[in-house]
Amino acid sequence: MSECTTTPVGAGPARAPQKKNFFATFKGVLSILDPRKLYKGRRVSLNAGAQVQEKAESIQREGELAGEDGTKGDSSVSAPEGTVIPPVKPKDATPPAALLHYLAILHGFRKPQVTDAPQIPSTLYKTLGDSERTELLKWVTPVPYEQHHRSAAHARTDGTGAWLFESTVFREWRDSNSSTLIRLHGMPGSGKRTLTSLLIDVLLLDRQTHPGIEGFAYFYCDPRDKACWDPDMVLRALLVQLCTNLDATAVYGAVCRAWKKGYLPTKSLLVDLLGVYPQNTIVIYNPSSALFEILEEVVLATKGTVKVFVAVEEGVEGWEQSDKISPVMALEMANEGDIDTLLDVSVKNMKNLGVAGESEEVGQLIRSTLRAKANGCFLWVDLQLKMLSQLSSSALVQEYLRSQNLPTDLESLYEYILSEHIHTQPVTEKDLAHRVTQWLLCAPRALSPEELVEATNAADINTVLRVCHNLVIEDHETGVVRFAHRSIQDFLERKGGEIPQAHEMAAERCLHYLTAEPDVTAAVAAAIGAPPAPFAAYASQFWGHHVQQCRDSEKIKEQLLRFFGTIERPSPQFVFWLTDPHNAVTPSLTSTPLSVLPAACHYGFLELLDLTKPFDANTRTAADSLSLLSLAAGSGHTETVRTLISHGAMVNQAGSKYGYALHYAAAQGQVDGVQVLLQNGADPHRIGWNSEAALVAAVRGGHESTVKMLLQREAGRNVNAAFVAAAGSERKRILEALIEAGPDVGAGTATMWAAIEAAVSGGVPENLALLIELLKTRRGFEGIAMDEFGSHAARAAVRAGSVEMLQTVFDMLPAADLDLHSPVSGKTALQLALEAGSAPLSDFLIGRGARVTRLRNLLIKQLHWARDEAWFPSLLWFLGTRSSLDEPVLTPQDVRDVQTLLLKLTGLPEKVVSRILHLGEYWVYTEASREEKWAVQQHHPQQPYVQVPIESSLEAPVRRITFCMRSHDQGWADDRSLWGTYHGSHTWFEAGPVGEQGADGRKDVQRNLAATWEAKTHMVTWDANDPGAESCWLRTLKAGQVLGVYPRAQYPGWVNHVERVDVRVYCAWA
Repeated sequence: MSECTTTPVGAGPARAPQKKNFFATFKGVLSILDPRKLYKGRRVSLNAGAQVQEKAESIQREGELAGEDGTKGDSSVSAPEGTVIPPVKPKDATPPAALLHYLAILHGFRKPQVTDAPQIPSTLYKTLGDSERTELLKWVTPVPYEQHHRSAAHARTDGTGAWLFESTVFREWRDSNSSTLIRLHGMPGSGKRTLTSLLIDVLLLDRQTHPGIEGFAYFYCDPRDKACWDPDMVLRALLVQLCTNLDATAVYGAVCRAWKKGYLPTKSLLVDLLGVYPQNTIVIYNPSSALFEILEEVVLATKGTVKVFVAVEEGVEGWEQSDKISPVMALEMANEGDIDTLLDVSVKNMKNLGVAGESEEVGQLIRSTLRAKANGCFLWVDLQLKMLSQLSSSALVQEYLRSQNLPTDLESLYEYILSEHIHTQPVTEKDLAHRVTQWLLCAPRALSPEELVEATNAADINTVLRVCHNLVIEDHETGVVRFAHRSIQDFLERKGGEIPQAHEMAAERCLHYLTAEPDVTAAVAAAIGAPPAPFAAYASQFWGHHVQQCRDSEKIKEQLLRFFGTIERPSPQFVFWLTDPHNAVTPSLTSTPLSVLPAACHYGFLELLDLTKPFDANTRTAADSLSLLSLAAGSGHTETVRTLISHGAMVNQAGSKYGYALHYAAAQGQVDGVQVLLQNGADPHRIGWNSEAALVAAVRGGHESTVKMLLQREAGRNVNAAFVAAAGSERKRILEALIEAGPDVGAGTATMWAAIEAAVSGGVPENLALLIELLKTRRGFEGIAMDEFGSHAARAAVRAGSVEMLQTVFDMLPAADLDLHSPVSGKTALQLALEAGSAPLSDFLIGRGARVTRLRNLLIKQLHWARDEAWFPSLLWFLGTRSSLDEPVLTPQDVRDVQTLLLKLTGLPEKVVSRILHLGEYWVYTEASREEKWAVQQHHPQQPYVQVPIESSLEAPVRRITFCMRSHDQGWADDRSLWGTYHGSHTWFEAGPVGEQGADGRKDVQRNLAATWEAKTHMVTWDANDPGAESCWLRTLKAGQVLGVYPRAQYPGWVNHVERVDVRVYCAWA
């Protein structure tokens, strides 16, 4: 360990004395005696430049992270697709002429503003390593939205889409000065997705060529992909795009804190980001009505202007009008010109149609026939052109086009392709096409070409595409095989019977793959860590999904039992699957010894096993110690739960990170599983290993129906804890349900205070407003109670760094007293903002009337960042009536010289002169600084991190001590309601003389914020003239002692991570 550095003498910071008039009288005398001593430049200690160095390093990191175009400059670290948003085109590439033309049209009715281009801020990254950055962005959104955009743009025909930018409705939407919504609607296959991609490309180019104009984000929703349909995942993707587009330090800090806590308040953060720019544009393809409702709330809560563009199907309910955003503009697809362009481009290149060298008459027939019957369906024309390209002669082309049976819409066209092309193929090719469509219908995720080829036993992917006759395509951008359009899947599903048959086919294929004799080559590959065959990962992960959909099939049951083996003796194939290191499912299903029971209960297949022989119904998994009941109930298999209970499973047996089976089922939102457990004696009031009851687990999981059911089943004993948990999440309806249950929410109760902390730290202003409204309806919410509540809420908002939360507090409580001190830290909201170095928070509070006269022990050196603020002179005057931040440098001899001169010049008694020197703070200080990372736990020996000698000619000389500590704890705690607060923190700092036995002579200095990974700097000053225990303790310190600062931790798991400590001890010498 490095030695701490002790720095010689100097004078203390300026401070307003208790008797200002007396001090002012002799201040002039002291300055006349030796002006040099009062205004000499400030000394720089060994560590005095640490903050400057830190700032320089921060700027350097910003330069490394942000290039000239605002993109990430470190090429050695590549984030996964869908996480960082580079421009669609490389910086040195020339954009297509069409995009430049549309961009010119765009700016023809909206002149770009001249602003400085924002760079990607480093606040989100500077404290993270490379792997952490990638992990963070993956956590925010795993959706590869960039790939989805490139896939849509790839299908676009050059020269199409001009009508959109020239339409009057679109111009009015872009030219509006208020938040507006434009709804593009059209029939399936009319080209909405492709047209949306064109708009996105133009706006991306606009952002690249005119940076700083507006915030921009987009998303392609897909109801077949859960990650692309869940509203929260969509908001996360929008959040990432807006984060990379602007500099919003507070938002980045909130994202980092949310990542470490595991919960992201997407809606409130999105509101913050949209409020940074005066104008924003959001483009969404095919959003759900639930997502649209959330977007309405976001737009209404945003201070800036938000333009929303959505593309939806005709006839979809919920899109006819908006009750909140006004106006709503409707724009119908007008793609006749785009269809003409497609026909012209295709017919000109006759080779693409397979009729190269044919006459102009054939080309004109193609144009006229398809144009007349297109009815605005771009996809219909495209598929017809592809079918014509497969005909071998012009005679066949003319015969088809002049046929009376020519399909006139998508439905009849799909039927025609099936009957005339796919079903007329040889049997092997027809069966292959059927298997391909079945896989695409039932697979829970998109399949790669390699996976689909192996699953269908096809020769190669080209064979797959050929036998499907343009209904199936390979998406090179996303690396998957899919239907050419969503309407194809809808058509096949409407035919009836396809989905159950598809699942049975897939289950049979997966089980056949898994029950085959273990391949020696595969076993060796698995042993050395080589990747498995393409289909192996899919079969290992999703066989259970397919089997669950066809569990009544006798053939599938037979295969399943062959795969499982018996309870006493699992099959070798099952053991191979269970121990496969590439299998992401099985680690949570292993047990000691290996057994089929966890997997059977997880998938709900226990009843299919031979249960006539005894078995241990209380078996647990090896990884998470989950019981069989937890696995069954958490997956919603009620019959399996009943079977386990009938065979001796204990419903109230403790175990796993959730504690009990009931807690696990509640956390997963399995209402039926929770109900069966309660009916069989499960206790909803038991506290799990994470210090939470089942009701709290359901709240944290966001499962409204489970919460309401538990409330009805007398789980009200835990309403207070659940109420606090709900206050910190964006689940307003759950919070309202808990309020109806009657939590203890008086203005002075710990429950309400904890709920306020949770709402503020969670970044949910709607919940904070709801809590304030709730208190206004309760008795006793007036006078002191109101002042304390408003002050507490304001301090919580400052700690969270949220001006929006402060605004909510004062909108709801305009008469709140800002100047009340915290009962824990003794600081006001303004002091917390000043110590945090936040100009926006400080400006807000001072503008609302916060008084600097209520500040305690604030050091001038903490305010260097505020030199240019309008309120800085008045604050500086209060802190010491000095006009400069420079501190005098004194030695013991300086003090003696001044004392001697005062005695001679004034003739005053020595005690009066000493009093003058004391009021003038003519003290000498010693200080110590140490910057080294320590991790202190309960069992570690108590030793000082820094030591400062107490030097003086007096016996009890200490007049002031200032502490500056940068530290944090382990970043987690069982009781989540305490996260980010000082309540319940078990890591702290003590100060006391070094060498004394035990800790009796020490005094607690400061506690860390509980469950916080981010290091925080705490400034604490104790003064001998202040009332309280600290001043009494200071008088016990003697000259010749050495003062030490001790980092402490209590209880297992609590760790005090110390990064730096600075201590300064001021002593009188006269």
